[in-house]
Amino acid sequence: VAGTTYLGTASEAPEEGARCITVSGDGTAGVAPLHCCFLRRADGRVLLRPLGGHLTYIDVSAKPITMDVLLVSGNVICIGEEFLQFRFTDPETSPMTARRRPMRSPMATETEPPPPPPPPPEVVRHAVVPPPVMAPSTSSGVPPIVPMLQLNKIVETPQNNGAAATIAACHKDPAAEACKPKPVAKKPVSARAGASVASPVASRGFATARRTMAPSNDECMLMYRHTFLFLGSSNSGKSVFRENLRKPGKWLSFFASDRKKSGPTFGIDSFSMETKGTYQTIEMTMMELGGTGCFSLLEGLLPTRHVTYVLCFSLHECGSLESLQPALDFILCHASSKDTAIVLLGTHLDTCSLGTQGLVRCFNDMEREISNYFLLMQHHSDARPCIVDRFAVDNINRTVFTPVHDQLKKFSELLAWFGDHAIQQCRNDSDFPNAHVPKRLEALAKKTRNLCNDGKWCLSSVEFKTIARVVDSRYGQNMHELHHHMQLLASWGVLHHHYRHLTMRKYVMVDVPWVQRVMAVLSCCTNIVPKHVVNTTADRSTSLLLCRDLVQSMAATLPFDGDAVLTSDVYGLLLQGIMTMRTVAALFTGVLAEKNFGLRQLPGLLELFRSYDFIIMGSRLQYSFYNNGVGLGTCRLSGSVGSISALQMQQIMGDVTVGSSVEEREAGAAQQTARGTPEAFVIVPACFFSKTSSALCTYLSHFLFGPFYRFTLEMVPHNFFSRVVCRVAHCAKKIYLGPATARLVDLEDVLADGTGAQGTARGSNTNNKGTSTIVHKSQFWDSTAWVINSSTSRALLRMVHRSLLVTFHDFVDSKQFYDGLRHVIRNIIYESPGVVCQESILCTDGVLEEDQLVDLQHSDLVYWSPVDENINSLEKIREREAMALMTARGITARGPPRRPAARPVQLDDSAQGSEEEIAVPFVRKRTGTISIEAAVGRVSSSLSLSDDLHAEAAAIFENMRESRERGDAAGECEMMDRLVDILAQT
Repeated sequence: VAGTTYLGTASEAPEEGARCITVSGDGTAGVAPLHCCFLRRADGRVLLRPLGGHLTYIDVSAKPITMDVLLVSGNVICIGEEFLQFRFTDPETSPMTARRRPMRSPMATETEPPPPPPPPPEVVRHAVVPPPVMAPSTSSGVPPIVPMLQLNKIVETPQNNGAAATIAACHKDPAAEACKPKPVAKKPVSARAGASVASPVASRGFATARRTMAPSNDECMLMYRHTFLFLGSSNSGKSVFRENLRKPGKWLSFFASDRKKSGPTFGIDSFSMETKGTYQTIEMTMMELGGTGCFSLLEGLLPTRHVTYVLCFSLHECGSLESLQPALDFILCHASSKDTAIVLLGTHLDTCSLGTQGLVRCFNDMEREISNYFLLMQHHSDARPCIVDRFAVDNINRTVFTPVHDQLKKFSELLAWFGDHAIQQCRNDSDFPNAHVPKRLEALAKKTRNLCNDGKWCLSSVEFKTIARVVDSRYGQNMHELHHHMQLLASWGVLHHHYRHLTMRKYVMVDVPWVQRVMAVLSCCTNIVPKHVVNTTADRSTSLLLCRDLVQSMAATLPFDGDAVLTSDVYGLLLQGIMTMRTVAALFTGVLAEKNFGLRQLPGLLELFRSYDFIIMGSRLQYSFYNNGVGLGTCRLSGSVGSISALQMQQIMGDVTVGSSVEEREAGAAQQTARGTPEAFVIVPACFFSKTSSALCTYLSHFLFGPFYRFTLEMVPHNFFSRVVCRVAHCAKKIYLGPATARLVDLEDVLADGTGAQGTARGSNTNNKGTSTIVHKSQFWDSTAWVINSSTSRALLRMVHRSLLVTFHDFVDSKQFYDGLRHVIRNIIYESPGVVCQESILCTDGVLEEDQLVDLQHSDLVYWSPVDENINSLEKIREREAMALMTARGITARGPPRRPAARPVQLDDSAQGSEEEIAVPFVRKRTGTISIEAAVGRVSSSLSLSDDLHAEAAAIFENMRESRERGDAAGECEMMDRLVDILAQT
């Protein structure tokens, strides 16, 4: 139909009767409304007309068109600053075949010389007309560049044609040019020769001007490879289903012994297999996370891009999201793209009592509930996962039921569906469209595997980038492209780079299976029932090591002896979430031996756990002051470990790089602790289960100065608070985690035997003779921590439902402490890009008197004022990912852009209309006399304090008042530490 079709973004006032093709999304920079248009005339010819102010290119032309140009099927149109490409196909013309190829001139033959310049577009029907500025002068006598159909010869370019020299400055994308098969007439004249003219290039990683683009020869290959990640609770049939998928034939069902009884999966298990889809062969990686709750600690090691999630559940639990909620939360927390695909897989079809209609209703209800849950928890449609299909399987008889595909009834057919889905995912990949993967990526993967075979398991990101530049120099010019290549390798299991992590972004794991096994061993010390599952406290306090039946069922895959580990726990601290160095050695000796490592490498392993926010070094723990058996109640807060200097605090917060490799960082840690006592134990906060004292929750905030911050999360990632505690403990001087008494023990009972003791002491040259202090009894909280940063700086962290409350108590207004602590919390939230989180500060309506600030935290005169509406907005996620490989010498390791002081006198009032609307942070004054009677009465009004605790509280407030009168901020802070301990005892 004759008419005009515009190409561009949406126009506010389109012409009447005109059609408009809207171009939107990534890579459309510079595409304005009505960028250019197609004109179809009554005779069927289609012309491309550029519109004023916009640049439009055709095929390999180096200059934009300036007038109407006739189009034929196969022409490539480039528009916008990012050179968005469209291939024009005329539906009225017959499709091209191998024997009928479009030529620039119908007069060109194998024997005829180059013809004269083609006539204008109005006359020649099938000619590709170049821009008018490119047309040679008729008086110059220079023939135009016309390729001829000579299949046995190389087309030569006339040497005296100056227009050929401009082709090297072409705007086309080299990867797209190299990967997509095109007709002969659309290639540059020397593309088949590959020598005389450099192939055109546009740098993918940088938005540069046209004249600055460097040529490249990035060859691509078709790579159909995809990862399926199986998630689900224990006994959901994940392992048996994966095994059935790779068993080939019908003979399998002939044997009764094939009724598989698979044991629980230990940690992360994966294997690769090849299968044929409808048209292509594809390699699939089948990866599974063990369903035992303790293995949620390993979620940070799972790939989250270029994967399809398979949610497995028993059909006996159909219609309930309880078993799938942990997996759904994990997917939502880590999904940052709408391309995230989910497959629902119901198992135990052989024992399911539901009929066909019942199964259809079951799947429909579950899909509706999951979709509603996604809508509720993820407001951004661009980051919301989608369910692509659902199946019910019988793992015993190898049959399949699906309410969508009637012809799909066997496992072989289901495997073909998996292959077709994987092929479709590869073709739709936004980073590697049409499954075109650069060949240099395969070379990088081979080099990484060689490093793993040579015994390497971890490299600094600086070292890895150097290796990548050696593999191909272009990796040194485009870090963003290298990041995308690394993420594809991570989905294949070749490497692991936790680029969102503040510390681990500086390191690349090249032996992924071994690191996963190491982490799985540590997770055996945590609770088998995750904290997000409602259950009794007794069940939640049980670690996998203490479940003998579960350990025996995993005995074939466990790299340690469970009985030996329990025997090494001389003082029974595993139940409290504490491991002595002797226990650590018994637990990890086997997995270290797999890499031919000894106990001297144990400090590096502990440093890895600490960097991943899994453990706290025992020297960071603040013991109780009240009723402590070894007299720590009379000690000042200095303890056995000196205070951290300002430079060290700055380094820990991420403003300065600490070493460029694991070895350098271990050396620095060894030098620091060699002067003190050796580490006798480590703490695993993921094991904590005790509830915080109600007296501390109710009354402690009345004595803290402020400001009061709140981080409100739409959904809480797994092990969120335990990771916050681990990272804050490493940054602070001490941390109080709940009532904990100490005991003096012999070093030989807590340190490893033989020469390994010196290694676990991290540089200490002492022997095992002597004593050390370890925890005797503890009630570590699972949602509260008291942070001791310096002699005058404190902070209270409390997790209340989905809100993390941060209350400061600082006498010197340390901006470094305020900003550093909040920066640590923000970075942990950054690791879960799918979590919507608002940061806010408690404010008052105007300036209040001191007597009004005592009990106003829940009054109508205070309110929460937003500081950041969403820490994980899509724009911020893209900005952080664009700098994923920038190290400390770059820009991102220095942290996000500096914010204003965290303790402002008033918030930014640029948007306020008058002084009455200015928000004032809720902050108590540090001066004034403390009323002992009022303070003690406030604490003991609703508490039945014993006489000893009552006397202790009165003495604390008396000492606090004396310290304030003489201006001793450190003494007042120490009394506040004791008050926290007293309230924790109730």
